[in-house]
Amino acid sequence: MRYWSGILCLLAIGCGGSAVVSTASNDSCAGCHPAQAEEFSLSAHARAATSSVFVALREQSISDLGEDIASFCNTCHQPEGGTPEGLGCLSCHAAIGNMEAQNGQLIRVFEGTILARRHDSPTTSSGIHKLVRNGFLGSSELCGTCHQIDGPAGFKESPLTHFLASPATAEGTECSDCHFGAEPGQPEERELRAVALEGSREVPRANHQTIGLGGPQAKVISLLRQALRFEREGETIYLVAGSVGHHVPDGASFLRRLWVEEQVKQGTIWVAENTVLELGAQLLDTAGEEVFLPSRAKRVRERGLLPQERKILNWSEEEGRQKRLCLIFLPYRRELLQALSLPLGLAGTPREIRCLSL
Repeated sequence: MRYWSGILCLLAIGCGGSAVVSTASNDSCAGCHPAQAEEFSLSAHARAATSSVFVALREQSISDLGEDIASFCNTCHQPEGGTPEGLGCLSCHAAIGNMEAQNGQLIRVFEGTILARRHDSPTTSSGIHKLVRNGFLGSSELCGTCHQIDGPAGFKESPLTHFLASPATAEGTECSDCHFGAEPGQPEERELRAVALEGSREVPRANHQTIGLGGPQAKVISLLRQALRFEREGETIYLVAGSVGHHVPDGASFLRRLWVEEQVKQGTIWVAENTVLELGAQLLDTAGEEVFLPSRAKRVRERGLLPQERKILNWSEEEGRQKRLCLIFLPYRRELLQALSLPLGLAGTPREIRCLSL
C-alpha cells in the first residue's frame, strides 16, 4: 500500500520555503516549539538509536546476519531527518508518503515545508518555514511504515496489519489518537495548546512523548490497565482485551515480558507459584526451540490477545491456601539481556498491572 497524498500539493507550492528546514535540527525546532521539544526529548523515539539494548542487538545481528542488517535497522532507528541519538522532528514532519507501508520506506522532502496534521491548519508561511496540511502526518500508515517489519530471521512485526483488521480502524481511530494523547490509550479530544511560543494560536495538540510499552513505567501501567482486564464467570476466569487497536502486546514484543502468574500468600507476602499465560512474541529456531535473539530465530509465534479476545485462564484451587492471579510486566526480558551480555538490572522491576483474588 502506498500513500501519495500531499505530494502534488507540495510540488504545487514549490520549493521557495526557507532553506533553514533542509538543515534543521531538533534544537532549531525547539526555539519556537519548546513544549513539543521537551515532550519529544522524553520519548523512546528520541533515543531510538542509542538505547543500550538496541545498540547491542544491532551489533549481535551484524555478527549473526552480516553488515546489511545495520542499514535495515537504521532506516527506522536513525532515519533521515533524525539525530545521532534517534528520530528527529523532520523524521515525521517531512514525511509526505511512503514507497511501502513497512520497513521504514518513507518519502521525505526537506525543502522548507513542514507538514501539519490538523484539518484547520492553513497553508501559510511563518517566515521560518512553510506549513501545509497533509493527511499522512498523524495517519496510522505513517506509524506503520516503521512499526510494520518484514525483515530477515525473526525481525517480523505486524501491528499495522493487526490495526487495519481491528474495530478501531472501522471506527475511524488512528494510532496517534491513543498513543499521542494526554492519557495513554484514550482517544479523547485533545486540549487546546499553543502551537509554538506563548501567544501563538492554540490547536488541539499531540503529546509528542508518544507512549508505548517503552515509555515511563507509570504510563505503561496505565496503558496496560486500559488494554487488559480479568473477568469472572462462575468458576471460569478470563483475561480480556479491550477495544484496542492491535494485538496486546504487539510490535517488538519479544523485547519485553507480559504474563499472568498464579500467586500464593505466605504470611504477609505474595509469592509466585506458576506461570498461567505468556503474552508477546515467541522467537523459535528451526527445531521449534525458543530463542531470545531475533537474529537467531527462524519464525515468530504471536501470542498477543486480539482486540476484545477472551482467554480462559487455568488455575488450581487448593483448600486453605489464599491465591490470586496477577498480570505482570517487565520492560526487558532477562533472557534477552543475558544473550546480549547486558546487565540484568536493565530489565527493570516486575510491575503488577492488576490482580484478581481467587
